[in-house]
Amino acid sequence: MKMLRAALIAAILCCFAAGAAFADDIHVVFDPETPIPVGNFGVVTDPTAIYSFSFGSCTATGIPTAFADDDGCIALVNETGVALSHLNLSFVVNAALVGQTIGCDSLDDNLTSNDCASVPGPFTLGQIVSVNFFSGDPVPNNSLFVFGETGVNYMDAPTFSVTAPEPTSLTLLAAGMGLIGLCMVFVKR
Repeated sequence: MKMLRAALIAAILCCFAAGAAFADDIHVVFDPETPIPVGNFGVVTDPTAIYSFSFGSCTATGIPTAFADDDGCIALVNETGVALSHLNLSFVVNAALVGQTIGCDSLDDNLTSNDCASVPGPFTLGQIVSVNFFSGDPVPNNSLFVFGETGVNYMDAPTFSVTAPEPTSLTLLAAGMGLIGLCMVFVKR
């Protein structure tokens, strides 16, 4: 329980450390090209860790041409050893984002659903925004995936948190905790 509490606090701190500006539309594409194209990409090695990344130019080497018209891109390589079936992005709204909204879409068959429509908007100062991408094909191990944003120059776009939680591990943890509780009830009798 203490580790779960510490992880939650770390996640909240990462959200508050997020940057200053964000776009009113996120475009997401996952490119499972093998081999991974040459480029300077962020690396995701632990599917349960929280990572912070900054946007860069969408014309950088290795970024798929589908993002050529976007204002900022983050290119990441999945080196977790597993396919990622869920991704979460989060950031904190600052003065540059007040009044904006968020829209998300996927450009291929990977992680085709999202909960962007449930994010309250227009944004207010200090609002924590968290969106999930799920369903469809997972992001394969040893593949490139890209988040693109429009509406804000990439130099003004925020650093934001990226996590790839394992829902099956959380389900197993909950089942294990329930079993321990059930065992304690029977031991007391």
